[in-house]
Amino acid sequence: MSQAVEAEHSSLTWNILGDSFPKQYETSEEVVMKPKEESMSKIKLKLQDIQDAHNRIKNDVVFTPVVEAKYIGKNFCNIFLKCENLQNTGSFKARGACNILSSMSPSDKSKGCTVSGGRNYLSAMTFYGFRQSVPVNVIVPRDCPLVDKHLYKENFAIVKVHGNDLNDASLHALTYCDEIGSNYIHGSDRLDLIAGYGTMGLELLTQMDKMDAILCPVGSGGLVASLVLAVKSLKPNCLIYGVECSAAPTMTKALQEKKPVMIQQNPTIADSLCSVIASNNAFNIIRGYLDRMITVDEVWVSRAMINILEREKMVVEGAAACPVAAVMAGKVPELRGKNVVCILSGGNINSSRMSRVIDRGMAAEGRLVKFSVALPDVPGAMAKLLAKVTDNGADVKSFVPERAWMRRDIFTVSNDFRGSDDQPHVLSFNEVKKAADRIEGGIIHTPLCEAKISKYMDYNIYLKCENLQYTGSCAERGIRNALLAYGGDIGDRGVIVPSLGNMALGTAYHGGTLGIPVTVVMPERTPPAHAQRCSELGADVVLCGDNLDDAISYAKKIHQEGHQTILDADDPHVIAGLGTVGVEIVTQLPEADAVIVPVAGGALLASVLVACKKLKCSCLVYGAECSKVPKMMKALQAGRPVPVTVVPNLADGLNTSSVGANAFATIKNRLDRMLVVDELYIARAMISMLERERLVADGAGVCAVAAVMQGLVPELRGKRAVCVVSGGNIDCGRLARTIQRGLGSSGRLMRFAVPVPDHRGGLEQLAKTINDESAVLKSLVTEQMWVHSDVGTTWANVVVETANEEHACSFKDRLRDLYPTARFAAVDMDDKHKISVR
Repeated sequence: MSQAVEAEHSSLTWNILGDSFPKQYETSEEVVMKPKEESMSKIKLKLQDIQDAHNRIKNDVVFTPVVEAKYIGKNFCNIFLKCENLQNTGSFKARGACNILSSMSPSDKSKGCTVSGGRNYLSAMTFYGFRQSVPVNVIVPRDCPLVDKHLYKENFAIVKVHGNDLNDASLHALTYCDEIGSNYIHGSDRLDLIAGYGTMGLELLTQMDKMDAILCPVGSGGLVASLVLAVKSLKPNCLIYGVECSAAPTMTKALQEKKPVMIQQNPTIADSLCSVIASNNAFNIIRGYLDRMITVDEVWVSRAMINILEREKMVVEGAAACPVAAVMAGKVPELRGKNVVCILSGGNINSSRMSRVIDRGMAAEGRLVKFSVALPDVPGAMAKLLAKVTDNGADVKSFVPERAWMRRDIFTVSNDFRGSDDQPHVLSFNEVKKAADRIEGGIIHTPLCEAKISKYMDYNIYLKCENLQYTGSCAERGIRNALLAYGGDIGDRGVIVPSLGNMALGTAYHGGTLGIPVTVVMPERTPPAHAQRCSELGADVVLCGDNLDDAISYAKKIHQEGHQTILDADDPHVIAGLGTVGVEIVTQLPEADAVIVPVAGGALLASVLVACKKLKCSCLVYGAECSKVPKMMKALQAGRPVPVTVVPNLADGLNTSSVGANAFATIKNRLDRMLVVDELYIARAMISMLERERLVADGAGVCAVAAVMQGLVPELRGKRAVCVVSGGNIDCGRLARTIQRGLGSSGRLMRFAVPVPDHRGGLEQLAKTINDESAVLKSLVTEQMWVHSDVGTTWANVVVETANEEHACSFKDRLRDLYPTARFAAVDMDDKHKISVR
């Protein structure tokens, strides 16, 4: 390696990605890193190839952010996350696919291409094939998930099914491309793929001035090889570690054997790392220059996924969580106190699997405990057991091995603390400006990004991601402004906040950073994780009563005795702080035509309305709330805040019985439109955020997105609409149940019961029907005792997974043809959310 290449990198960040590459780094020769073993082959890839790839694809891929982890590794090292899960197709594979297709000649593009491989690679090839008008043929095995096949078809690819596994599909792809005259593009062992991946390394060098180490997931090795080439060439002192799951140690075995070797594939949560053999080109780059290979157990991968989801508010697949898992498992003690970048390589995990991962991760952390006890068969025995469980602060999730279908009453009904309606305060823009100056440096300027769901609708949707704040919601802005504004008035007495989530977390965190004592009063039924997080942030947590009203009453009692300041969402300083969301929106997207804001007590809507109308008077501002608790709509109709009945719903963060007096006074006669959203679309919006945007948002946070998906804003078609994602604080157990409900309401999970003959072949015929219709069997339970049919018939209660609503409808028609008396369970959103049988 030349002296220039070994020079320190600190002066290069300004032009590493530029068209004029530093002269001392230009080379017409192959980049040949001096091997530690003389027998190592020369590397047939130039550093300039990565530079050329960047110039080729920079306008078509996402320059993904590097964010500092809020919680992970805080007492060990400084963790930074390179968020490749936010790429157009949800993984780093987008870079390689875009580079390959962009490099093709016009004649090769006209022939199209044939591909086979993993989910991330195929998603990227079909996405960019459609963008660049290259016909793509996808060959998948029979066990390919329905959701994946549907995604490829959405990108206008031709999908063909062949063989029982990926090896069969890949062999058929070679034959098929010869038959039709298309180009076969291998999914791993290509230098142009590695060059495309390497653009991530160049980005990292411009984003991180001080970077001591990089932890990268390893499958066949293309990604880590690209980082070795790009980063080691320009910053040789930066450590690069590869991380793979212990169930698929492909690269570890290759390095041990000093050549790529076949390994046995085992089921793993990090399924996109399941490569039977390391890439030869990647191995030649890695060998001798990778600083270390690390393997992590499945349990740590699932725990890492849970932590990234809960703490960082991002969705990642198992492979992407491996670097974080290595830190959590204590695999890298030598990196203590260092700046470490973990590559979040992708976020393509379907919601059904995510639900199972959540349960497994919570069990691994001891947050879900399964046990069995022997109870006497006498009245009151079960009640005594439940009392013992709840007395110990635990929450009972299930009494039976099988979770109930579409379980009801999983939400805690709450009412936020209200101030007086006398002499309401109308917010001014000057107050918002002062708040912006006051909280600068203390909150995160959250990104505003174009939503991937825009592709599937006639709207240009942008997301203001307040769920990425330190404690996961926009409440932080208002809380910090109020704490700073009151200043000396608070004194040593501190503040007291009755809350279930966002207000409590925000106050606990910012009170701690400002040295202000915080007492949080929460109902006894609050999810244990929420109370634990507040305690971890330094707040005194008091559990009192069955609901938030009880917590409010107790907070007032403490206030009278100790004279602490009570903070609530309708406080003028809190509202002013929230207005900085509107200021950032107009600054980040001056062309915005409309902003849609979730409505709880109205504070966020009021403040965003003031800011947006002041900075851009033509910008429309809409509010969105759940149809179950339409308190703002009722208030606008009545001309004053009026109480409404709080009904359990998915958007529980919006569950206030009435809007705040100050917020309403600010909104009245100025709001452009109020939207009322069905709960069905809130569930679907949460699923879309998870699967399409790779972001975690609670039901309240997605209300604005749900309004667009429901078609409530046809006047915004073709316009730039910003949806404020107000928060992402949702308990993992509730999220898992919400995923199941969302999948069921969208037709992707179907439950039905059919009569089958109680003899050999009865169930076999049912299973064959399910397989022939390309549905996936999730559960089958037979019932023989509690039926009213003849003794020769048993009822089969079945749950299957389908690709989408259209597939579900065709499957239902087929079942009715074969089983005329079949019964189907569905959620009737128009009838008090009762499960109806049709």
